[in-house]
Amino acid sequence: MLNYTVTIKAAAGTDTYVISDQLPAEITYVGGSLKLTKKDGTNLELNTDYTVTADTSVMGSITLTDTFRASLADYDEIVISYQGKLNANTKTLEAYTNTAKLDFGPAANRDSRSDSAHVYSGHI
Repeated sequence: MLNYTVTIKAAAGTDTYVISDQLPAEITYVGGSLKLTKKDGTNLELNTDYTVTADTSVMGSITLTDTFRASLADYDEIVISYQGKLNANTKTLEAYTNTAKLDFGPAANRDSRSDSAHVYSGHI
């Protein structure tokens, strides 16, 4: 299993937070592995604190709800964790790149940041 973790530092008053991740074809999202917590260990509740738009092959997009965003203070940290698994079509020593993206801010002036992780099916 591959463990992915995305941590965001919140800004009070941000209009939206949408976190998305489309895994490469060689990695399959493990359904049911998605977990969101605040850095203090508080678990976030699906459909109360966040919603998910996904299908069975990708982690998809997570949107923090208006009510939850209103409760955030500057620098609150939200930790998103999920798992993936390498498929049978992987090649040894080849890097598979996974990029997660955070979109934030008002719709008229949306900003985004992304970061990538490289996974290898084997190495020395």
